Amino acid sequence: MNILKLFIPVLPVILLMANAVCKTSAQSLVIVPPQIDTVIVGETRSENIKIINRGTSPIQIQQISLLETSGSVRLSGSSFAFMLNGRDSISFTMQITPRTRGIFRCNFMVQGSESASAEFSIVARFRNNSEFAAEIRPSLRVSADTVSPGDYVWIELYLAGADNNTLRDLLRVTQSPSFTAVFSCNGNLLQTKDDRVVPIEPTPFSSYTSGTRAFRIITLPGSASPLFTFIMQAMAGDAEQTEIVLNSFQWGSTQALHPVPVNILPPINSRVFVKNCTAGGKRLFTAAPATRIALHNTFPNPASTHVDIAYSLQEAQPVTLALYNAQGNFIRAIKSEYHEAGEYTERVAISDLATGTYFVRLQGTNGVQQKAVSVVR
Repeated sequence: MNILKLFIPVLPVILLMANAVCKTSAQSLVIVPPQIDTVIVGETRSENIKIINRGTSPIQIQQISLLETSGSVRLSGSSFAFMLNGRDSISFTMQITPRTRGIFRCNFMVQGSESASAEFSIVARFRNNSEFAAEIRPSLRVSADTVSPGDYVWIELYLAGADNNTLRDLLRVTQSPSFTAVFSCNGNLLQTKDDRVVPIEPTPFSSYTSGTRAFRIITLPGSASPLFTFIMQAMAGDAEQTEIVLNSFQWGSTQALHPVPVNILPPINSRVFVKNCTAGGKRLFTAAPATRIALHNTFPNPASTHVDIAYSLQEAQPVTLALYNAQGNFIRAIKSEYHEAGEYTERVAISDLATGTYFVRLQGTNGVQQKAVSVVR
């Protein structure tokens, strides 16, 4: 007996139905499918498919192939020729690695001087025998719940009540082990300081609507909890506290061939208190740029060699002026120093920049402003 091992990465295959159907154009060539009991999603199992020549004459095999309805089964070396002698048999080894639960139908075909096919179904289930790979509760927590303007706050996104084994199971069964999270807060009190927080339109840093600033995270999780840590800076704003809300959370990619069903429970949000100066009463700053910091029009715009950036400050404070591309990636710092209250103009050389849209970002203790600049060549 000859044994040929073909490694077949199968996403979902497991429990073989006993009533496999074999179709042959002659009685000599027979396919014997494997007898498989339940296999767990994310685990790998090897099983053999046997081809038997019951006749006495050799059969020339031109090609074998394995088709699976979801497109997740591939047969290595599916195109080759060999001779199967009379009264002989040959076995092919399948590597079965399901990525999600369900029933999957396979069709194993042999073509040559005689042809045959065998159709069979495979069932995969999760270890806990439920419809979900896992049940998770995405949550937020902060490094300090009370801060002063200018302080940095580390915010962790984690799975409440889940241990590292839960996360490892999720990573093991997920085709696209990424997650997307959208969170929001009072945009006048907290500003992001982490480049990994991907922008939401219309600005390259976040969306800003009625004082609420929203951010999106799209990334691969770490191997342990927390899933992700990002940094924000507290500012004097129009309130004394802000809730940090996890608006949405998605595990895995919606474009995955077999999206893993994960039961996502309602999140646990967090909250930060910002201590403002109370001398003479509470000092809260409204969201109106003119009362805090203001980034005026850039000139010229479009520009090719340089751009003049005009800005003003209502109060003395440390100021950072920086340039970002349209994707929100940091290009370079323009200025970072302490400013007295007043009007300022900064000329910035841009002759080294490629054609496109860029953003000038002005950040102070009392707020953040940004303007778009078009570079033309």
